[in-house]
Amino acid sequence: MNEVTKPTHSDGIIRITVVTSTAGRLWQRELSLPAGSTIAQSIISAGYLADFPENTLESLSLGIFGKHYPHHQLLQDNDRVEIYAPLRVDPKIARRRRAAHREKTRNIKKKMPVNDLTQS
Repeated sequence: MNEVTKPTHSDGIIRITVVTSTAGRLWQRELSLPAGSTIAQSIISAGYLADFPENTLESLSLGIFGKHYPHHQLLQDNDRVEIYAPLRVDPKIARRRRAAHREKTRNIKKKMPVNDLTQS
């Protein structure tokens, strides 16, 4: 009895939520699925591919409660399936840009001329 499992409802049905955020808009569906359903099955059942036909199931990055999982991952009762948006900028490039910007603003502050009128 060391394993902790989430109980399913007595009728073999699990309740899950499928969510994503696209263009500042939240898309969310609550579903009841048979126990033993996968993440991929929840996406199809929720109608995500019908609402967003430009996406394919294989191209989606999916997870449960913020942790990435493969499409064949089994769901448990009260799971929240998340569809993650693709990155717009490579994180390494974004970090370099921020560092360059910080360095530039530091150099501007150092080169700021002192106004003779402000000194007493």
